[in-house]
Amino acid sequence: MIDVNTPWEKISELIANGNSFELNNFIETLSSSETARSISRLTEEEQINLFSLLSPEDAADVIEDIPDEQAADLVEDMPSDQAAAIMEELSSDHLVDVLGEMDDDISEAILAKMTSRKDADDARMMLEYEPDCAGGLMISEFLAYKIDHTIQDVLDDMQKNRSEYLDYHVLYFYVVDHHEKLVGVLRMHDLLFPSLKNFVNRSNDF
Repeated sequence: MIDVNTPWEKISELIANGNSFELNNFIETLSSSETARSISRLTEEEQINLFSLLSPEDAADVIEDIPDEQAADLVEDMPSDQAAAIMEELSSDHLVDVLGEMDDDISEAILAKMTSRKDADDARMMLEYEPDCAGGLMISEFLAYKIDHTIQDVLDDMQKNRSEYLDYHVLYFYVVDHHEKLVGVLRMHDLLFPSLKNFVNRSNDF
């Protein structure tokens, strides 16, 4: 039998059944516009239950798929503990974009509940900038590896943590010594197609 339900009707049905696994799998089949439209058609109670059924990581994926204004409205209605757990899974630029659509007291309450003080402090700093200026557009995630790591070590780390690094938009890798001092910069191209002449050692610049 052909399922003639609309996406939001299907989501509503899965929410009612409390089936978090099927709910997440179904949402992953939708485009960003379908996800945003479907969530907007749910009742307020269904929206609350939707994010309660999803893990923070899966909920963050949904948040990143919908417009920042819509995401902010949804997150503002959550308990600050739940909101903080979800927001911590966002990349820094998405985190700041969504927080920037909220009232200051609500965004600060969420930041205060985040377990990573560094991420919260970075977000506070970026919120001070206008959204379309360089500071407002920057991200705080980067990848750095010790100078004695091999290319295989780096590739292994990227494979192991690929889901976390997916939103980093990495173009460069930073090479540091054992005191965390920057000693060089490596382009993604150089990592994939290595040769000694491609490594740009910038230790004299720092």
